[in-house]
Amino acid sequence: MSRLLLALGVLLATGAAALGGADEPAADQIAMRDGSVIRGAITSPNAPHGMVEIVVRRGWAEQHAKVHLKHWDRLGYTAVHRAIEQRRTRLEAWKKERQQAQGVGADDRILRWIDRELARLADPTRAAHTPLVAIRIPRSEIGEVHRGPAGAGRRLMLAWQAGLADPESLTAAELADALQARGFAADAGEPDRPISLEGLLPPAGEPDALWLGRRAATEIAVDDGLRFLRYQGMVMPEAQGGVPFAGAGIDPSMVMGELKRLVDPDGAAAADANRLDPVHEKLKTVAARGRSGAVVMALVLAPELDGATIETTFWVRGTEGRWKVYGMRSTTVRATDLRPGEGNDLGQDPQVKKAIGIVEALGLGAVPAELKQRSLQVGAATQKALGLARAAFQRDLDTVMLPVLQPEAGADQADAAAAPIPADKPAPAASPRPGPRRSMLGPKDR
Repeated sequence: MSRLLLALGVLLATGAAALGGADEPAADQIAMRDGSVIRGAITSPNAPHGMVEIVVRRGWAEQHAKVHLKHWDRLGYTAVHRAIEQRRTRLEAWKKERQQAQGVGADDRILRWIDRELARLADPTRAAHTPLVAIRIPRSEIGEVHRGPAGAGRRLMLAWQAGLADPESLTAAELADALQARGFAADAGEPDRPISLEGLLPPAGEPDALWLGRRAATEIAVDDGLRFLRYQGMVMPEAQGGVPFAGAGIDPSMVMGELKRLVDPDGAAAADANRLDPVHEKLKTVAARGRSGAVVMALVLAPELDGATIETTFWVRGTEGRWKVYGMRSTTVRATDLRPGEGNDLGQDPQVKKAIGIVEALGLGAVPAELKQRSLQVGAATQKALGLARAAFQRDLDTVMLPVLQPEAGADQADAAAAPIPADKPAPAASPRPGPRRSMLGPKDR
């Protein structure tokens, strides 16, 4: 059964008052026509074919809905076991490729995670017996649906992730207090950041394109040298920490290139026409290292130097070796979006001063003060746009990547509840399945 909407969090909705009340549990509740009540987190109130999708903790269902749980397990048996076998085959192939890739040691984080996953999936029956169950209930079997308070479903997912005991019985206030005691913010974190239920739910069948995208995203999150900055004919690796130099957020040659463009536009245009797209060569280098993913953040400056746009492209190498665009997004910051004086500090950067000096030394004349100021403004806009673009892409990675960066809580997570997470180390978010995103486009051959 598809669980693509889990990454989108819990939607706001209203339900029948009969199940509500200040002292009622914060969990979503479904009153069945047979008189039983199901508690969990509704992930899609309007799933296809008149269904309601809900995630339920197995331990809760064993105590309060054992008959339903047996029925749910029977319904999902074939699909879950098929998905487990598919995942094992893919992990074994990835492990073999990873062991042959450049710069991968025996203590590689991805290889360690693959080994843990293969151990967890070695017994398909036990691997299918996960702490959480994702189900679809026909509307014809439902008498009433009540949604918990805003944000309560997200808190319930965090409680499952943290291994809280019986969170379905807690009110909204009690659930918030319990999470805060475990190190989570009172508002349950960023409301638009996906919650990871990976490992708490059995694997679901995935098309090849989605699996390859998850592999690629995971490599980008873990490995160095897979993130690039592009400006016109230059494609350079993103420096450690994501800043090309000295906090400015741009390479000095970018400043120099734009100043030359304003002082000598015909010469700059002629140079651009003779350049070949350099991204192809970088992708060939990435493939030679045995990696399957890369991200290129291209800087596009407005013609009048009044703003900057970062075009982020997520590249994935397919099984046939061809690179395809998995997703794109665009982030724009204009000079008018800057605070007064923002960017003035860039003028003191030694490399920016050097770049301006090089332009003047080319014999094109002194750079007018107005152009210098506009260059500093576009530098600040670029810096801000890069920060926003990186944050947005990180959210995309969280949505797509596999949970390699989560704390190693042991290989076996199929025993009734997830291992507790230390209060000072909330687990990083990484959705088990990416839902539809406006930034994601169809694959495109390169």
